[in-house]
Amino acid sequence: MTTRERQADISKRFHHIGDVAALTGLSADALRAWERVGLLAPQRSTGGVRQYTEDDIARVRLIARTLQRGGFSRGAVAMLLRSGDLQPDAADYAPGPARARPTRAQTGAPGDADMDGQRSDRRMLAAVARISDALASGRGLDAILDVICAETCRAFGVSDAVLWLAEPIPAHPARGPAPMGQTDGATPAPPAPSASSPHALVMAAAYGQQRGASPSDRAARSTVPLDDRRFPAVRAFLTRRSLVVTTQELSALAHPELDRLLPGAALLCMPLLASDGEPLGVLALRESRDAERFGADDLERIRLFAVHTALAVETARLHAAIRAAQADADTQRARWQAAVDDLPALVCICDVALHITYVSPTCRRVLGWPAHLPAAAEQPARSGAWSVEQGFFWLGDPAAIVTPLSLDELPLARALRERQTIHDITVVHRCPDGIDRLIVWDAAPMPDAQGRLLGAVAVGRDVTAEHRRRERELSLAAVAHAAAGAPASEGVEARAAQILSALVENTRTPVIAATLYLLDDTAGVLRRVAAADRERSGTHAPALPITPQHPWWQLLIAGSVYSTRDRERPDWLRAIGLASWKAGGMRAWATVPLRSGGTLVGALAIGLNAPHVWDAAERTWLEACAATIAMAVENGRLLDAKGRRSQG
Repeated sequence: MTTRERQADISKRFHHIGDVAALTGLSADALRAWERVGLLAPQRSTGGVRQYTEDDIARVRLIARTLQRGGFSRGAVAMLLRSGDLQPDAADYAPGPARARPTRAQTGAPGDADMDGQRSDRRMLAAVARISDALASGRGLDAILDVICAETCRAFGVSDAVLWLAEPIPAHPARGPAPMGQTDGATPAPPAPSASSPHALVMAAAYGQQRGASPSDRAARSTVPLDDRRFPAVRAFLTRRSLVVTTQELSALAHPELDRLLPGAALLCMPLLASDGEPLGVLALRESRDAERFGADDLERIRLFAVHTALAVETARLHAAIRAAQADADTQRARWQAAVDDLPALVCICDVALHITYVSPTCRRVLGWPAHLPAAAEQPARSGAWSVEQGFFWLGDPAAIVTPLSLDELPLARALRERQTIHDITVVHRCPDGIDRLIVWDAAPMPDAQGRLLGAVAVGRDVTAEHRRRERELSLAAVAHAAAGAPASEGVEARAAQILSALVENTRTPVIAATLYLLDDTAGVLRRVAAADRERSGTHAPALPITPQHPWWQLLIAGSVYSTRDRERPDWLRAIGLASWKAGGMRAWATVPLRSGGTLVGALAIGLNAPHVWDAAERTWLEACAATIAMAVENGRLLDAKGRRSQG
């Protein structure tokens, strides 16, 4: 064949876009639009001209006919084409525009056949609409799957519908039996299991006779492993193509379970493909009477219906996951709310616009904030009104706010601007009772899982002198009451432990550890006799006896020792590294000797998990508590000595 003859032969086999439009009855613009969405992919010449083959023209007729059936998007048709479930037939290769396939009803009058097709299409579209309504109503996943099976029976007039869904493979699946040999020579071997591939089909929903079957029959086939390729649904799932099985094809010896389920009937298994093309499961339709029930027209309708079914399953699963996540978030939010509401600390939260979104009950009570905190734009700018400035609320004119900081340096504003945790910002808050509260705030930004900033949270503590004075008075009264109680039958050490517990429980400043040492006159050492709260052995005070050679002994002889800087480690504590000390949570500490008439009786060590300023009033309070403990210890020892003398 010469070059000219070869070119002439090629020109006969390829068609330009105008020729295709004339042969199919479609416009060139429609063909270009289908190409843009991936429905068509014609070849191109070296000059970039589209060249359509006879297969391309048959594909155009198939697409046009499928879209004309109504209610299906071009994306759904493209998915069916990619899966191989939608393929041209002889009618698509015949000359002329796209035409509908002949139906079984064409054995009668032509008008009756068209009427049957229209009624079938209307039933299918009505079923799709009812499934969509069920999704929109917010029903659960199981209810949606039941609706899908029921609508399948109604739309296609079958006696039974079963929805099989793929079950994910375990993290470490056990090696199952080897796949069985192919039965028809067309089914490819299943892929090797992976961490994300399914390993079985599970009966998720059923409608019709299968729903009324005996529990033993349903339980026997409720889960089918994917290596059981005798089961039609498994074969359809693995090949991703529809499969029609009739009783004439079944052997009662090889498939007794199918013979029971399909007496004189036909079974159609239609795979359900996810939006990414991966199989979700199989929709099985059973016909109890007519073994020739599923013709070409039925297959096409059911394929299109399966696209919507797969989308409904994906959507229902997504809705279920969203509801589960929302329920979990609500539970966590309720737990957080309950925990924060019970905190003695002051807590307030703002959004990224510095609008307050939450104020803890303690914060409202201490600062006198109203129950409803309106937005900043709603606040009147007049004296005596609540005003919102940089995430905080103030009483009175903002210009007259008593604070050592500019509004831009307030903790919530700084945490948002700098996107880092802010520590120990002292702010003076003017309260309705006329007292200027001195509050020390810590603040931190609140990002979500993707790193997007949601707002900021601030935690404060009231360090007002009057407030702290009342706390010290109550704490000292509790210690004195415990020291004046009836003598403990267990002895002096038990009494000392009771007094130490009273000190910890009635000190509002968070006490992370408190330890009491008493002098052993016989051995000449200080022994640890009591530890209260979350005391960590060796973190702030040694558990071993303190001898006169220990550095702490000389410090106790000299007097009380207090921390002066945040997370400062005591000089006498050499056994704990600085990093371990900081990781332990201790942020302030004090050691006070217990004396009776100038004689060393013991020592008290206390540690706090919040920064603390040991001013003169604080030191006087702690030393008064130590003196009360020393007096109770001496009184207990005197009573014990008197009891021994009376018994002797």
